[in-house]
Amino acid sequence: MYCSRCRSGTEANFKFCIKCGAPRRLFVASLELPKRFGGFRRSLGVGFVLILILTILAILFLGRSDLRSLKQGHRSGLDYAEWIVLHKIPMETLGNVLGAPLRIITLSADRKIHWFQIQDGLLGIESPAQIIHFRPNSSRLLNDLPARYGPPSARYVVNDEVINNYSTASQLALTTLAPSSQEKAIKEVILWRIETF
Repeated sequence: MYCSRCRSGTEANFKFCIKCGAPRRLFVASLELPKRFGGFRRSLGVGFVLILILTILAILFLGRSDLRSLKQGHRSGLDYAEWIVLHKIPMETLGNVLGAPLRIITLSADRKIHWFQIQDGLLGIESPAQIIHFRPNSSRLLNDLPARYGPPSARYVVNDEVINNYSTASQLALTTLAPSSQEKAIKEVILWRIETF
C-alpha cells in the first residue's frame, strides 16, 4: 500500500502513514491513476485540442470571407473609392485587402497618403483623415462623373491645375483635379465624407 499524500510505502495493516500521519482511507494500492481516469483525461485533452483547432479555422475562414467582400471586384475605381468612404473602412483593414502600398507620401508630420494599385488605377488612402484619392489609369472626362454629382459647386485654378468641387446628397464631397490645358480631363479624384453634427 502507498500513502496518496506523501507517496511512501506503508504496511496494509497500519491505520496511519508512518511518515506523514495520513489516515488509512488515503492509502492506495498503486500510485498510478486507474486506466479509466487516464483514458478520460486523454480524451478530454484531445477534445480540447480539436475544439481549439476548429475555433481557429472558423476565425480564419470567417475573417477571410469578410476580407473578400472588401475587394474591388467588378466595381469601377471611382465606385470603389466611394464605397470605402461611405463605409468608413479603416486603413489597416484595407491594407490587409490590398497588400503592401506601392508608395507612401508624407504630407505633414501627422498626414500620409498610402498608394495602392487597384484594377483601373491607383487608390490613395490619406490617414488619419479618411480621405480617399483615386487616379485613373486612362483619362476620364468630367462628363464621366456619375450624374448624382451634378455641376460643380466651386471651380478654382491653382498652379495650372483646375480644381472642381462637387457635393451630393449622400454625404460625400468630391474634388477633381485636371491640368488647365485639358480642363475636362480628370487626373485625380479626391473623396471624403461630410460629417453632420
